[in-house]
Amino acid sequence: MLLIRWLWTYLAGADRYAVLIYTAAITVMVSLAAATLSPLIGVAAGMFAISDISVARDRFIERSVANKMWGIPLYYLAQVLFAASIRLTDLP
Repeated sequence: MLLIRWLWTYLAGADRYAVLIYTAAITVMVSLAAATLSPLIGVAAGMFAISDISVARDRFIERSVANKMWGIPLYYLAQVLFAASIRLTDLP
């Protein structure tokens, strides 16, 4: 809810609904990932969600290379962890 409260003043029209729906979807994703037996999946989902904050900040608040400098590496690291979690669960 803090994220919605923070972004709300920068959102208008359909963006408000889209951000609400997307935030709900990401919250469900992180919650389900945290409930798995793999801590790696939970960490990856959390990193993915945090990286989305950089996208929201860049899109709705301030376009800045700083958003990309921390958001993009966090996003790709999350993807690597997702992939590693699949590989690790396949091992005997």
